[in-house]
Amino acid sequence: MLGVLPRSGLGLGLGGVRYIYRKPGTPIRGTEFVKAPAWDWHLNLNANDIPKDQWKEPFESSPENPKVFLDILIRKEPVGRLVFELAEKVVPLSVANFIKFCKGEIEYKGELYGYPGTVVHHIFRDLLWLAGDVAVRTEYGDFQHGDMRTFSGFVPNENFELKHTGRGVLSFAHAHGHPQSASQFLVTSCPCPHLDGRNVVIGKVVDGEDVLGRIELSRKRHGKPVHEIRIGASGVL
Repeated sequence: MLGVLPRSGLGLGLGGVRYIYRKPGTPIRGTEFVKAPAWDWHLNLNANDIPKDQWKEPFESSPENPKVFLDILIRKEPVGRLVFELAEKVVPLSVANFIKFCKGEIEYKGELYGYPGTVVHHIFRDLLWLAGDVAVRTEYGDFQHGDMRTFSGFVPNENFELKHTGRGVLSFAHAHGHPQSASQFLVTSCPCPHLDGRNVVIGKVVDGEDVLGRIELSRKRHGKPVHEIRIGASGVL
């Protein structure tokens, strides 16, 4: 099972892509590196050996917790909805920011930004997938990396009380080595303890497991989806 071990910090920022190579067909002997786009990520096949019977949810559900949804399109065809329960009592500031992104209420240079129209841009099989990059909108309507120093969507890393303890855990991606989070988020496919203390966990998937599986098993090339996976609508339930 794939796991990730950062070389220095998590490096889930907006930096350049680096490739690590392993000769195809070589046997697994301890640490094995594979070719993958990485923000200083090391993909280590033995980093996550937690048995499935030890996987657990990051927090207990409560009817008082807010829920948000992401409608997912693959190759421009609707495949269903992901519903997340957010841990508002533990990380209220981070949850409020995520809700603003879902509602498209983050302002930048006089324009409103949010998750609708953004894509799932990286998938690491049996580990996690990344989405939610609203950095710069191109003339074609896509969102790409850009300079966001004045971006109002940045929030401090609130706390690391919740852990990446199982599948479907939602957390903000670390903002390029700074003690803050921006718009990008990740959803785990398994426990990811190496992310604890680096990424702020804000929620968990509570509905749409079939959609989660479609994303996790999507074809990819060097970590990037072969076919476009896009967030259609998003909002609060």
